[in-house]
Amino acid sequence: MRHTPKRANLARNAISIFLMLATLAACQCAPTEKAPIEPTTVIPTVEIIPTEGDQIEVFYVSTFQGAVLGSPEAYLVERFQADHPEINITRSPYRASPSAYLNWLRQYPFTAVMSLPADYNMRQAIEEGLLVDLTGIMAREDLDQAYPEDFQTMLAHEGRAYFLPVFHSWFGVYYNTEVFDRYDLAPPATWEEFLAVCETLSKNNVAPIVYAGDDRQMVSVWFDYLNMRLNGPEFHAALTNGEESYADEKVRAVFDTWQFLVESGYILENSWGLQAEASMDMVTNGQAGMILAPGYQPHGELDFFRFPLIDPSLPVGELTPTIGYVVLANSPEIEAAIEFFSYMGSAEAQTYLAQQIDPAVGLLPLHRAVDRGTFTPEMQKAAALVEGADAIRQPYFWCFGDNLLNPMSSIFRSVLMGQDYEDELEKLEENHLILFEQ
Repeated sequence: MRHTPKRANLARNAISIFLMLATLAACQCAPTEKAPIEPTTVIPTVEIIPTEGDQIEVFYVSTFQGAVLGSPEAYLVERFQADHPEINITRSPYRASPSAYLNWLRQYPFTAVMSLPADYNMRQAIEEGLLVDLTGIMAREDLDQAYPEDFQTMLAHEGRAYFLPVFHSWFGVYYNTEVFDRYDLAPPATWEEFLAVCETLSKNNVAPIVYAGDDRQMVSVWFDYLNMRLNGPEFHAALTNGEESYADEKVRAVFDTWQFLVESGYILENSWGLQAEASMDMVTNGQAGMILAPGYQPHGELDFFRFPLIDPSLPVGELTPTIGYVVLANSPEIEAAIEFFSYMGSAEAQTYLAQQIDPAVGLLPLHRAVDRGTFTPEMQKAAALVEGADAIRQPYFWCFGDNLLNPMSSIFRSVLMGQDYEDELEKLEENHLILFEQ
């Protein structure tokens, strides 16, 4: 089984972009000490009156970089400035974690729009009043009608909007279609069907499941899905919000189910040391049958299915890593920042981005004006998967910093090696209590 270098590079490119965003989110997730900053509410009517002979400076700090993502955005910045000569947009990559920018804002207010992941640190910034209340702005520009409500409310605070979601990815169980055809296997919908597929692959000396075990963020997605499928997305949200305990028997059931897969020989033994690209390559070349991975454009031998249902009576939750725009509060030239924010969220800008960004990146646009008919079959399938969910959630690794990811990573290792994980679970709960000050 062979595939062209171009196909392999596209797949690696998509994985690399996702991991870049994951790393960006992970480095900013730890809670920060709150500072006494008053929330800023912006009046919907905006009038920009620049000083004669001067331009208003607005910084745009973007997660989208490189030729695949950055070039289309750079073009939009040029278009905006052509229509708004009084405003100068300085577009920059993140030169530190987004939390560092927010920390600087606490002491040195500056005018900025940021694109960044929807994560725990974002929620903290909203609660602290570091971001502009966009509710009136979004209503004035009809942005509240242009984007799906469930994505808008993921970071809403006290009924107000502070984050405009513009793109999201997805997760699926990717599988080698030629391997499945060889053994007359169909994509499983239930856990029983999934285990039967694993058993068939195992009997034919194909590793049923491979992990990107070297990347704790990628492995943690197994915890997300097993917890949602066993205990429901609401319990999973309550756990990550600090309202439930890791000592709960429901959480132990997640790790026990995970360990069952290991003890049954369904997970490649050396998965712990594999990087994301290497693990995906194993599925592409047929050494392994399946991998739980972020969304990207499959090529030829790969397809994906929804993570199987374990308890069909539970609501179905899906992970949708989401990127969007925010405006920093207390900016000296906040009206100009709002003007740029409104343009970037517009149908014109989002349609252009959707047309220009390579589908291999694995990002789905959220603006309703984007023609879904232009989606590739894989993108349409992913959109249907997400739209068919009862609840959407952000990945575990976008919710916490090292204080919870480190002990969770230790549990991953113990589970994968078939060892007792009780001590690591106790440490996880201790850190969880400290984090949420319970």
